[in-house]
Amino acid sequence: MSALSKTKLQDETREIRHVIDKIEKLILKKDCDAALDMNVIAYERALAIDDTSLVCEILFHFGTIENLKGHIQQAMSFFVKSHNMSRDSQNFKYMILTLNRIAAVYSLYGKTRRALDAYIEVLAIINEHPEASFKRSVIYNNIGLIFFELEAYEDAEKYYMDGLEAALNSPKNSLQDELVIPILFSNLSELYLKKSDYALAEVNLEQSRKASEVLDDQVGIAFCLYLEASLINERDHDWERSEVLFEQAIKLISSNGADFETADLMIKYGKQAYYAQSYDKALKLLETALEKATEHNYLQMMPVICKTLEDLYLRENNYEKAHAMVRQQLTIKDTFSEQWESTLVKSFTQNVRDLEENRQLEELKRSIRTMKMLAEVGQSITASIDIKEIFNIVSTTITKILNLSSFALGLLNNEKTHLLQTIYDEGNYKEVTHPIDYDNSFMIWCVRNKKEIIIYSSEDILNYSEVMNEKLIQRLEKSELKSLLFCPMYIDETIIGGVTVQSKTPYNFSYVDLEVLRLLTSYIGIAINNIHKSQKLIESNKKLAVASRIDDLTSLLNRRALGDYIAHDFANLDRSMLPLAMVMLDLDYFKQYNDLYGHSQGDHCLTLVANQITETLMGLNHLHFAFRFGGDEFLIIVHNCDAIGCQEMLNSLFNKIGDLKIEHLKSKISNQVTITAGASIVNRRFTNYTEVFSNADEALYLAKNGGRNRYEILVLKEKS
Repeated sequence: MSALSKTKLQDETREIRHVIDKIEKLILKKDCDAALDMNVIAYERALAIDDTSLVCEILFHFGTIENLKGHIQQAMSFFVKSHNMSRDSQNFKYMILTLNRIAAVYSLYGKTRRALDAYIEVLAIINEHPEASFKRSVIYNNIGLIFFELEAYEDAEKYYMDGLEAALNSPKNSLQDELVIPILFSNLSELYLKKSDYALAEVNLEQSRKASEVLDDQVGIAFCLYLEASLINERDHDWERSEVLFEQAIKLISSNGADFETADLMIKYGKQAYYAQSYDKALKLLETALEKATEHNYLQMMPVICKTLEDLYLRENNYEKAHAMVRQQLTIKDTFSEQWESTLVKSFTQNVRDLEENRQLEELKRSIRTMKMLAEVGQSITASIDIKEIFNIVSTTITKILNLSSFALGLLNNEKTHLLQTIYDEGNYKEVTHPIDYDNSFMIWCVRNKKEIIIYSSEDILNYSEVMNEKLIQRLEKSELKSLLFCPMYIDETIIGGVTVQSKTPYNFSYVDLEVLRLLTSYIGIAINNIHKSQKLIESNKKLAVASRIDDLTSLLNRRALGDYIAHDFANLDRSMLPLAMVMLDLDYFKQYNDLYGHSQGDHCLTLVANQITETLMGLNHLHFAFRFGGDEFLIIVHNCDAIGCQEMLNSLFNKIGDLKIEHLKSKISNQVTITAGASIVNRRFTNYTEVFSNADEALYLAKNGGRNRYEILVLKEKS
């Protein structure tokens, strides 16, 4: 391309950009016809120079114009095309803008799950590409609106508050944040009205009013008038004062040409009039709202208008008009099914395959991260012999992986007559015990019937109406928890308890989350089994002591106990696939010590050293054994101990021996008693005790040749 053609291209691009600026101003004024004419021209010119970035912007404006005109299907088609093009050209700003609009349309038509998925995708793009300069506050507000419609008010409040925090902490020159602040305050006010928290409703209303006045946002001020009217009506039961404010709100918003907002406010005002038994006023408002919705094709508004009008006509015994409203609702439903599902969604489906591939890639990445985290958790909990430690690790991890309200682990007692539940509930821990025949516990039902409970939303409760008792079904229906997953837990094929995750948000969990819970439940079962085995080993250790397998002098296990350990326990360790440390140690120049100080003092010295070995091992969380091997030689075995853990243990032991300060004037390396040690580390598999012992003996030999009063650690190579 020549320099001249480049210059011409740049000039043409600037001119098209200038036209787009004019289009955006016309859109703000809601001059749709003029904006559409200019957009067609801009589109043809952008195509002529093959500028993908400009084309995706112009397609987005086509969608915005059609949306303002109430042509939702056409608008959605343009948004989808713009999104596909912006994705291909890596135009992250318009990827966000189009997804935001697509999500808004989904939300309007009750496709809340799709809307939430789209908004979450928007947040992911914003996090990865902050240069796209689209504000989180807007998305948080939109997600809050969805939860508000679902009557999940706590979730709605959370997202509204997150949006406010994001907006108020943003740079001062952020117009998006400035515009969304009054909206967030008004949405919070409406939410608190729903919860009958009139004090908070009023506080947020005033904040919204102030912010709207600063921006000279007449639509925002009108909505504040509506909220004030609603507050007076609900709190003070003063319909006459409310009516005056409602009329002011309608007058102000309609004078600003906001047709959609006017119709929306008429619906709200009409429903308030209906509840106040001002039926004539309600009828007039809703009939006018229906005319506006029909004129502008606000299809999403019509069902609620028609349903309320149907009730009003029935009150007047006007069955013909009531029947007409029923027919219109069915027509809207058919229109929605035919036009939306077959035309719009079909169009979207044809273009969304690449989107789905990208989404699947992100899901795959998330799954890999989750599986990695689960593998780490599995390794941690299966190595622990403390049930509380296991619960803490699992509850901490599961809250990172899943957005949940509560997590619980239920375990049957040995007699299988009672179930103990340890519950993590929004930061608090508690324990509850019930007999296994208790009929008002989902966990007990799950364990007793050995069946999962899978409830993604309240609609799934019906799946259990025939198998659960009425008391449980009623608890489900009344519970603030909307998503629940329960999995029974086994050791081999024996039921030992269950695990549950729960959320106050409907559709919070997916099938993938269920698979995560199943895997985690398996890990917990393995960990519990390891605890049982460890307890058996501890009991075996006690039996060894009872059978006089304790060294009389040092109170450590003796050679006989070591023989039993090798025969009964060591042979099975290869199956555990966990690391193991074996340490051999003896006292430096102990014969010379005995010669100088006498055997009685020598025995006392051995006892002091043995006590320090015991004290050191008691600080470990893992199963361990200490043996007096003979004379001044000792053998230590620690389960689930790798090279780093062994090094920490030996450093502690050497420090404790040094702190004893036992005089040894015949030592060739110090004026006090010292020890030398050699350790053998087995990370995974090994052949037999002799192999591990020989490796430890070699390490001890190296330590002595290296000067004594030190230790060497050798890692035994895995067998193939």
